[in-house]
Amino acid sequence: MNTKTLPRRTLVFLYARISEDPRHRRRGVSRQMSDLRTFSEENGWEAGGEYIENDVSAHSGDERPEYDRLMADAVGAAR
Repeated sequence: MNTKTLPRRTLVFLYARISEDPRHRRRGVSRQMSDLRTFSEENGWEAGGEYIENDVSAHSGDERPEYDRLMADAVGAAR
């Protein structure tokens, strides 16, 4: 089979984060992830992973382990 005729696969990584969720209800990140899944499916993209950080500020300088994992997975997938 000629691989030039195969459709190209688009791999995406879904990341949802909300800075403040004092009651830890996860509603914001759940809604974000739902929207990301829908958008990905509508565009025919394949999700390579889902990463959620609830009640984690990017501005504070705190560690963001899910973001770090996403970046490592994306770099690994690109190789």
